Amino acid sequence: MKNVLRFSTMFTLALVLTLASSFTFANVDNEKAIQKARSAVKNAAPDDWKTPFKSAKLFIRKNIFMYEALSWLEKSIAINKNVVNLELLGDCYYKMENNRQAMISYVEAFKQVIQKILISILWLLKKR
Repeated sequence: MKNVLRFSTMFTLALVLTLASSFTFANVDNEKAIQKARSAVKNAAPDDWKTPFKSAKLFIRKNIFMYEALSWLEKSIAINKNVVNLELLGDCYYKMENNRQAMISYVEAFKQVIQKILISILWLLKKR
């Protein structure tokens, strides 16, 4: 009985130490990623829409600093309004539980897709 108790105590201790160290490394990696994203946006060229988009995508995927991600997406859209950043804007609003704004963003992205399809169809019809 003592051996079983000793084994379970050692196993529990090893498990706790393993989990604690993995959380510590995860937090360090997370902090590095956050600082890297912020630095990238700060140092991005004025006409670079992809950097704020990618940094916002990272924050939205991790569900952290949503208002900061939202401001980066607005910056990205101001530079180049396109389907991918409008869709991510919808995702951001959805995660912020602003379903009305999410739907507006998704519809706007969908409109752009439809417009591109129609332009392609017209181009093909003109070639005939």
